[in-house]
Amino acid sequence: MSPTSNRSRHLEVVAQSKRGMIDAVRQALLGAHRRLGSLDCCEAELLSQIVRKGRTRSYEITLSVTQRPLRQTHGS
Repeated sequence: MSPTSNRSRHLEVVAQSKRGMIDAVRQALLGAHRRLGSLDCCEAELLSQIVRKGRTRSYEITLSVTQRPLRQTHGS
């Protein structure tokens, strides 16, 4: 991969509650940070559909994390 290209990851997170969802997102971002280094751009989207299994429902989030190349400054 060239140093000027973007690297991205798509993560799917499932949690049993809204509070658990927040914790799961936090853990996913920490994992992405370890894999990609610095996080320049992160988007999180709550899917419109809540997954139901019997009486239990869970929330799904898809994270798109992109690492952009650092800008190189040229001194004059």
